[in-house]
Amino acid sequence: MGLIDEIRNQFVDAVVRGRNLPKDKVQEIADGRILSGEQAKALGLVDVLGNFRDAVDLAKDLAGVEGEVSLVYPKRPRTRLWDLFLEDASGAFQKACRKILDARIAYLWSGLSW
Repeated sequence: MGLIDEIRNQFVDAVVRGRNLPKDKVQEIADGRILSGEQAKALGLVDVLGNFRDAVDLAKDLAGVEGEVSLVYPKRPRTRLWDLFLEDASGAFQKACRKILDARIAYLWSGLSW
């Protein structure tokens, strides 16, 4: 509970500073509920509603960039055939062990021996 309270307080402080809202109003809002975009806008938590492209255009305007921009996305790790093979092989091995042994593979530690 202490961690949840700490995170809530961080959120409240950030919203008070960033949105110039009274702390008591933000504490009323910060009750853990999920808000729609319209609700968040009505409460003063966001300025405008839009989609990804709208956000890109707004960021471009704020940065003073003119013309078209080229977006750079993080590279997705490529799935290699070898990875798929190993995944399938390990799953098949576990299934076979369960069938043969009618049990699961487990490591049991009996403790320290003095």
